Amino acid sequence: MGLRETVERIAAMPRPPANEEAAKMRVLVPMLAELGWDVHDHHGTGEVLWEHPIGPGSGAGQKGRADIALTTTGQGHRLVCLIEAKSPQEDLSKHVDQLMGYAFHEGVDICVLTNGLEWWLYLPREPGPAADRRFAELRLSSSSHQHVAADLEAYLSKSSLSSGESVRRAKEALSGLREAERLTAEMPRVWRQMLDKPDQELVDLFARRVHDRTRLWPSPEAIAAHLQGKPSDMVPAARPGDSPKGTHPQIERRPEKLPKAVANRPRTVVLWGNATEVTRWTGVMVCVAEAVYQQHPHDFLERTKAMAGRKRPFASQDPADFTRAGQIASSGVWVEVNHSADGTLKKCRRLLEVFGYSASDLEVLTQG
Repeated sequence: MGLRETVERIAAMPRPPANEEAAKMRVLVPMLAELGWDVHDHHGTGEVLWEHPIGPGSGAGQKGRADIALTTTGQGHRLVCLIEAKSPQEDLSKHVDQLMGYAFHEGVDICVLTNGLEWWLYLPREPGPAADRRFAELRLSSSSHQHVAADLEAYLSKSSLSSGESVRRAKEALSGLREAERLTAEMPRVWRQMLDKPDQELVDLFARRVHDRTRLWPSPEAIAAHLQGKPSDMVPAARPGDSPKGTHPQIERRPEKLPKAVANRPRTVVLWGNATEVTRWTGVMVCVAEAVYQQHPHDFLERTKAMAGRKRPFASQDPADFTRAGQIASSGVWVEVNHSADGTLKKCRRLLEVFGYSASDLEVLTQG
């Protein structure tokens, strides 16, 4: 039975184990076994140490015991992860401080709190409160089983923990979460500022979209009022299809018609509300691929196999696989960028769909 099948079986249990010991035997033992750990050595010197003593505990002179300690064997016998297992009825948030105390005392880089169906993964040596050190939260009952299995493999497998790869990936994930939190906090503020005092680029864009739909030009004042949520009638031009004259200086001049080669050049990639300036279609391909890779670093290569052509893959760690390769920054992954403008757009939209996003999330603004 593979790891994904084990995850599916545990998630489908009609009645989760009622106590911690049963949870370890029915959930953790098969899970750790699929992750490459020898769970059958109970002599206190193997890879999986049960009821690992830790002291002092929370009270003076008290000792604690971590439910599971994962260690490297052979020379060094180094402790690499602590796991606290609670019953499915337990509120995990009540046990975070205990886990952090154990992890601090043992000096491990990764620790886990789980009730079998939920897995909270932490980097205990990072600064800040415990909530800011949680880099992954896996829910077997509501998340994709494939994604849960991939994350467990990436962070808790014997090979990843022993090599230190787990810590590197965890730090990348935590950094991504912090960046996402910052974006979540800042984007509403930036948007409010743009609405309170619309800049010319936003006014022009809105005016052009309205004109494309109605063949009428709204006034800048009407646009600003609409963006700010104030009641206002749109002011059309004297004749449908005409550009505004006199009273609409901000948008009365249309850009000169560019040569086709220039007009077709991309200038901005807009994806999930983020705008990135580009100068070539190769940059569009790399920009979109990098954005998706940042969200799915662990299964990017596997899932993009569905986009492989007859002769070449969509993505690879070997640039020699491509006619013209573009690298996803600092990832060691390359993509084919030898496409026409239309081909690039089709590839980018297909990539979004493969990962469950909408093709309409992407907009490429060109020079013309």
